[in-house]
Amino acid sequence: MNKIGITFCLIIFLALGCSGYEIEQKRYQVEKAYFEAEKLVDNHSVKPELRTRDDYFLLVSAYMQVFNRFTENFPNLTSLQNLSEPEVEASNLAGKALLSASALLLSAESTDSAKKVLDFIIASPVMLKQHRFDALFAAGNIAEQQGNWPSAENFYLQLLKEYYPPVVRGILPNTNVMELPKKIAEHYADANERDEALKRARWSIDYYEGIVDSFPKVPMTMMATRLLAEMYSAVGEYQTSVNLLATVVDSTGRQFDPARSMMADLYLTRLNRSDEAIRIYNEIINDGNDSLSIATAYVKLATLSFSNEKFQEGRNHLENLRQRFPRLANIQAEAQMLKARSFESEQNNERARQEYVALLNEFPGSVQALEVLAYLPEYFRKIGQPGLEKEWLRRSEQEIRKLAEGNVNRRIGLQAASYLGTFLQRNNRHEDAIIQFETLIKQYPKTPQAAEALYKIGFIYLKDLNNSAKALETFQEFLKQYPNSGVRPSVEAEVRKIEKS
Repeated sequence: MNKIGITFCLIIFLALGCSGYEIEQKRYQVEKAYFEAEKLVDNHSVKPELRTRDDYFLLVSAYMQVFNRFTENFPNLTSLQNLSEPEVEASNLAGKALLSASALLLSAESTDSAKKVLDFIIASPVMLKQHRFDALFAAGNIAEQQGNWPSAENFYLQLLKEYYPPVVRGILPNTNVMELPKKIAEHYADANERDEALKRARWSIDYYEGIVDSFPKVPMTMMATRLLAEMYSAVGEYQTSVNLLATVVDSTGRQFDPARSMMADLYLTRLNRSDEAIRIYNEIINDGNDSLSIATAYVKLATLSFSNEKFQEGRNHLENLRQRFPRLANIQAEAQMLKARSFESEQNNERARQEYVALLNEFPGSVQALEVLAYLPEYFRKIGQPGLEKEWLRRSEQEIRKLAEGNVNRRIGLQAASYLGTFLQRNNRHEDAIIQFETLIKQYPKTPQAAEALYKIGFIYLKDLNNSAKALETFQEFLKQYPNSGVRPSVEAEVRKIEKS
């Protein structure tokens, strides 16, 4: 009996051992395919803009091979429950490969294919939670960029529902999820849908208060408190916002610099306590740790100095900013704009011109550069230099059009497209302005800029081209597309006037 028992146990041990070895071999094959795909990417590590569509599809094919190997080796997986460690690892590699394939398809401008991959990840019962999260977030971003806000919002609401509390490793905030309620509320505010914006702001307050009230003071709840303060400010409860910001502190009780900065802004712009704001800005500069908050404090103090015609004092703040944070390009571009305007306010026209041109040379792709390009013809007209006005009418249009048509940064491209239409409108090129605004609407549908463009087209037809029929048609289309817009009453008033005439 002992020999029979030993033999039986040995058979069981060998069977289990072979089964485990077989699963490990299958996992290894998935891992091998994944690292081969990664190696192929490394071998094609040229600048992304130099890759051809064939290059992108070659890399996509390699990542899809990882997923194919996963499905071939683990065909019977139907859920994430009771998976062995090798099965979990294989699923992780397959999910990472699909996300990489989706990102490459986006870069190759195969957006529909990228969306299909993301939709598969979202629907698959064997993709890990982190991969589903990444896919939902990416799908929301794509929908938003395509102007399909209802779809984007649906993805974001799924994220908020499924990832609560929005925490990583027990105490750290999942920043992408935490900021979604604020992002949703701000979308409606940017679109001038005031009632919906207020409703969403109140909903955001409930979301953040739920986190603050339900969890201990950890980094997640501190971030929720800061966002809660922002939402109270959005609904006009400024003192409540300040009171909350005062509680956003670290483990030593020290208030975080961004919270201090927000408090100072509220004191300055909403609560009519500029002395308190100046005190806080100076404290941030002297003992702050957050470089962005310190840099912003310099800009705020400079702006206050310029508004009080203390021009040299303001420039001193900007020079200190340049010395301490030369690499903060966005802030430095804003500072350079303030500096140029300060010389214009002093009527030092030659120095103002030099500073505006310096901004264009140093920060050519910035929002401030767009503002300067659009403004310079008007500036030279204002100071009586028709030759330079004519020159900059040509140069400005050329440069803004270049940014609008050839910019890989969607945000800058959209802003440039909007600036170009407004630039043409200001310079009495009304038909060209309409063409540009229509182009913007096609390229960036359902964005706030697209709504503004349609609105402007209606008024160009009405006021500049005296074409009431086209104005009526445009305004009616606006009301159809943007029924909750904050400018709806004024558009409806124009429609009634036209219909009565």
